[in-house]
Amino acid sequence: MGAGLSMGPEKEDPWINPELRNKQYNEFGDAYRDDVYLDLAEQWNINTDNRPYLAYVRQLSQQGWIHLRLLADFMQIGTHPQRWKDLNPERLSGEKREEAVKDRKRRAEKTEVTILDYCADKVKKTGPIQSTGELRKELDTRLTGDDIRLRLYVVEDLSRDVIEVLGQKLKIEPDVFRSHIVDYAWYNVRDRWRDPPYVGAVGRPKNWTQLRYVTARYFETRDKFKEAGSEAQQFNILRRPDDDHSNKAWWDEPEAVVALTRSRATFWLQKEQSGSGPRVGVLFLDPTVKTGLPLWRGRRILHETPQFESKPPPQSEGQKDVSKQRDPHNNNSFYEDFIYWAQQLAVFPASPKVQVSSAHIPMQALLHLICSEWLTMSDYIKTRLNQVDLEILNPQQFVAPGHHVSDEKLHMWRRFIPLYREMVRETLQGVFHFPCYRETSRCPVMNGADPGNRTIQQLVAGNDATTSIPDTSTTNSSASASQVTMCPGGDQSAEVSVRGSIGSYEDDFKLVLSHLEEYQSRINHVTSVITAVMSIADSRRALEDNHNIGRLTWLAMFFIPFSVIAGAFSMTDDIRTISFVYIANHGIANNLLEEAFRFSRELFALPQETKMLAPHPPGPNVHRGYSWPGLEKVTQNIIEEGDEATEAKSRKIPDVKESYEIGSEDFELQPNVWLPEEVLPGFRSFMTQFYWTCFETAKELLRALALGVGLGDEDYFLNYHSGENNQLRLLHYPPVETEKLSSNAVARMPAHSDWGSITMLFQDETGGLQVEDPKNPGSFLDATPMKNALIMNVGDLLMRWSNGARSQPGWVSVRRCADPSRLFEVDNASSHTTPYPRWRAN
Repeated sequence: MGAGLSMGPEKEDPWINPELRNKQYNEFGDAYRDDVYLDLAEQWNINTDNRPYLAYVRQLSQQGWIHLRLLADFMQIGTHPQRWKDLNPERLSGEKREEAVKDRKRRAEKTEVTILDYCADKVKKTGPIQSTGELRKELDTRLTGDDIRLRLYVVEDLSRDVIEVLGQKLKIEPDVFRSHIVDYAWYNVRDRWRDPPYVGAVGRPKNWTQLRYVTARYFETRDKFKEAGSEAQQFNILRRPDDDHSNKAWWDEPEAVVALTRSRATFWLQKEQSGSGPRVGVLFLDPTVKTGLPLWRGRRILHETPQFESKPPPQSEGQKDVSKQRDPHNNNSFYEDFIYWAQQLAVFPASPKVQVSSAHIPMQALLHLICSEWLTMSDYIKTRLNQVDLEILNPQQFVAPGHHVSDEKLHMWRRFIPLYREMVRETLQGVFHFPCYRETSRCPVMNGADPGNRTIQQLVAGNDATTSIPDTSTTNSSASASQVTMCPGGDQSAEVSVRGSIGSYEDDFKLVLSHLEEYQSRINHVTSVITAVMSIADSRRALEDNHNIGRLTWLAMFFIPFSVIAGAFSMTDDIRTISFVYIANHGIANNLLEEAFRFSRELFALPQETKMLAPHPPGPNVHRGYSWPGLEKVTQNIIEEGDEATEAKSRKIPDVKESYEIGSEDFELQPNVWLPEEVLPGFRSFMTQFYWTCFETAKELLRALALGVGLGDEDYFLNYHSGENNQLRLLHYPPVETEKLSSNAVARMPAHSDWGSITMLFQDETGGLQVEDPKNPGSFLDATPMKNALIMNVGDLLMRWSNGARSQPGWVSVRRCADPSRLFEVDNASSHTTPYPRWRAN
């Protein structure tokens, strides 16, 4: 991790659990030590004489269904076992002991239930019910009449007494309650609350389903965020607001926090029983902290916007309820929002083709609210990634004071987004993958038989369902199958097109999933760029720290002439005779070079038509963007003076290489040409930074050269280089047939000199570069690749500045072999061509 990742006190999260971090599983037991668990269970076990459902769950947990231990413990403790140490009266004394006893009693008795009765054309609401006695009374009341199609119990949070009553009266499977207790994304090896997954069709739930989602909440200060964390500790189920650690953008308030909470909604539907009256369902929802506000003030109002009228009519009761919903001082919970919108029959029409029962409404409302949360999360992730891009592109303007560009902001997203994809994919698989939810797929009526209908079909079915739906775990649905489905709870002769009701949300969830997949790919690229930017910053600091090191000493230590490679180096060689050198420890980080080569490989591996999205522009300033093989002709070939015929002929020979050329973003006379960002994410921002990093090294070389040739002013050359006229070239030499090269049908960058002051070149391991031996003109030496070293070449401009003092063998001659090679060239140019030291041009 890079700069700016130190975790100070302000970074602490209220949900950090030191027991888990310190491995103190003796506080709540681990997965393997039954003796430890049984000793702990003795402390929290309670009498089950009047609690038959608890006795049933506890017995199952002792007879092979070991995963139900968590539910048994939850019912007896009143919350998750990790909180037992704060509720155990044996460990406390005085007021704390009394508070713990009261808190455990409060948790066990907590009840927040609302009943919604769905009729053909209306919804009846009962509640909120806030005592288990009242809830038991409602459950004992027999529903009569044909008017009610579905009775739905909406429950916020879980408690021992609510589980006991619902479990007894409705015979709900223990797995339903158990699945709603925790929100873990993964489990430690010693955790005993892992929920084993279902395999195949064996034991798979057929009358309940669960939707996972994430909510985002804004807190003005970190104290408010910690307050919300403490508030979440009062929930019985285990939920927590997470700081995403990407809140320190330039636009953010210094103390503000956006917290993310993983949430669940679990829906259970009573199995159909002939002659038993209306169907009964239970929906378990998570509680919501009251501190803070929903990010961007929450979701859109579901009602249609009223049409304009010159004299607004008086508000109806429904409109007043909506106004209350949007009141900033009325911070509604997800539970309250669902209760309100699940009663709005006009908001959630059934099928546009047929009249369908209002039993569709609760699942539509739930899907709408959850999908809205996902779309908000998608926008939030996009916001944070765009801010990171701006920080990379222009850290001076967009990095918050006191912070650095680092990959800290991406750590949480790199962890969260794969989980979010899993959550959305589960929703798509668990809710929408049923044959009756396809426009062209119908299910046959089978005289009331129900071969294992899954939850959503059963919800649609209502009271008089006669729909037979194959279990998708064993039957593949076909979009072209010819089947018929009766419209449940409505016109029994109608065919249902669910695309107009529940199925209409499938495309929205698919859109969310596609966004998350795009963000994950983008983060992978941006992380590499962030790492490179951190290396750039480290390199610059290293250069600054070494600024006072003597330049001549620097030359002696790091300049390795080519004659060393040839085996003929003499320590008495004059710096004036050296035109090509290897340079190590040049200040450009190794991982930065690796990232540059990676981008180069990915660039040239793109299809030709994709690379042509950024072609060389027309006009005189062509050297920007992509140059395809053969576009350039041989123009820099070294020939004998006066041999104009050879020169003219050479200018017609295609140079078989491809390149991508980049300049300063601030140079208006020759603007850069970039590929679209989605083609190669992070390429533009990385290369922009890499361009200036190379110039920092070039500045050191220019200073060293000034001293090496005897100038008293080390900045003499540097004064004529602003960095604006430089050129960064990514080069790729694809394979060429030997016959074409030997016949001069094509060329491969023949011997030439470079026109600028100096050239810095980086090679990959392929090699292929050759240089003229300064001691033996006309012969060439292989420039063997040297890992992470750069090759510096003195160009024509510096030769002119030296008044021709340098001898002809010092001129650069380069040719490429037939082997493919990828490399970088950085040409450092100046707008001045004046010899020194006679006078300077202005």
